[in-house]
Amino acid sequence: AVGTDGDLNYDLFGGYARDDNGHAITDFSRLLLRNSGNDCMDSFIRDAYMQRVSRELDVYTMAYAPVLLFINGEFWGVYNARERYSPEYVESHTGANKDEVAIIESDYDALVLSGNPGAPFIPMESTQADADEFNAIVHYIRTHDLSQEEHYQYVAERLDVNSFMDMYVARLFFNARDWPENNIKVFKNRTEGSVDTKWHFTLLDMDMGIAMYPMGHWADTAEKADFFGWIDSTGTVIGTIMHGLCKNAGFKQAFITRFAYVVDRIYTPEFMEAELDAVVAQREPLVELQSKRW
Repeated sequence: AVGTDGDLNYDLFGGYARDDNGHAITDFSRLLLRNSGNDCMDSFIRDAYMQRVSRELDVYTMAYAPVLLFINGEFWGVYNARERYSPEYVESHTGANKDEVAIIESDYDALVLSGNPGAPFIPMESTQADADEFNAIVHYIRTHDLSQEEHYQYVAERLDVNSFMDMYVARLFFNARDWPENNIKVFKNRTEGSVDTKWHFTLLDMDMGIAMYPMGHWADTAEKADFFGWIDSTGTVIGTIMHGLCKNAGFKQAFITRFAYVVDRIYTPEFMEAELDAVVAQREPLVELQSKRW
């Protein structure tokens, strides 16, 4: 019937939202309207920009487009339309059946209320059994020496190591804090088939990157801050995984090689500047509208 289709059938992101085969995604049933998080009073584009220039990495990202929001006809400002990590996102990007997708995340309440950055992950759009499965892998890493190939392979068969590496590469390159203790979402397809059943990693809420707070408590977001110490951050779940994987000589060399490749071939000054110019040119005409509204 007319008016009952809940999907947005429109290329909202101008071809930037693409599936694993490189095809543009133009049908959306889940979207976010974001104010740029911690960056909402500064550039408005930090997270959007960092994820856009990371789209060629082997880690999942959220496409971005600036939009004008009207509520009951009243202009409500400029927002960042973003893809939303959901079963529908996984289906459109990977081809998995959304009903067989599990998404879990780091436990923000445990971090803030209990000061426990190493708390087990919790269900987001999944069951507790899904979270238990992921947490069991983390426990395995804590209790086994991954320098032994059989132990490393056990983990590599269950975690998408490539997406894990590239999540680290992006976060370290941009000094994007509020991580690795926070802002982690991972997903998997439960049913073996054309899509694997490994846990895949995403980029999320990178607002504090690119020297958002160069002084004070978050000084490690500064341009020349050394964020690499977080590789050994065994107090966090993600740090524990990285610390364990790095005991394996093959993984450690692969990570070093991958980091060098991304910096040399993807995060090039020419590409980064061109992408920034494009994002700014798209956003700049809207700044006056935002200023007048608020």
